[in-house]
Amino acid sequence: KCAEAQAVPWAWLVDGGRATAPAKYGVLRASLALVQRFADCYAPLPAFVELFAPLARLLDKVGARLPQFKLQQAPDAVRAQLDGLRARLGEQLAEARAARRPLKLQHHRPMALVTVAPKFESSYNLETHYDPDRDRNELTKLRRQVAKERRGAVRELRRDAQFLAGERLREQRAKDSAYASKMKKAWSVLESDQSEMKKLDRQRIKERKAKV
Repeated sequence: KCAEAQAVPWAWLVDGGRATAPAKYGVLRASLALVQRFADCYAPLPAFVELFAPLARLLDKVGARLPQFKLQQAPDAVRAQLDGLRARLGEQLAEARAARRPLKLQHHRPMALVTVAPKFESSYNLETHYDPDRDRNELTKLRRQVAKERRGAVRELRRDAQFLAGERLREQRAKDSAYASKMKKAWSVLESDQSEMKKLDRQRIKERKAKV
């Protein structure tokens, strides 16, 4: 059958000639041979039904319309090849449908939970790192040391700020006290001068009265 399909003259497809009835039936036979070849090749695939079920319906239509073709009577070889292909493809489709199984979840043996005896440290210390990874342990230690140094630096800066604020307040109080003492002395001098002036004024008034 394959040899007969290969012997079909294909020149009319290229040179624009008009195909004769034998040539057209030769093309049909070559197509049927290719369908059979691909069906045998892809039969093991899970998607065989989806691939070839449409072709099976098409072959049924071709078989039903074969006597109505506007050609000369179809050769017996074409009819036999078409019927054989339809029967073979029907069997392959039936076998593929029968081999299918519904999808289901994979079944695994139940896994036992891993039980590990707890590890206790009799001399546990918050400052000690018990991480088995040395690099990570060192990194954690350095981070804690940096945080500790940062807190210490902030504490020292706060103390220095408080000390400076206290010194400024002490200096301001000393200045205020010196200014108050200075002003007190000035008021004392002014009050004494005022008192002396009043005494002189009273004495002058007495002297004037005595002259009169």
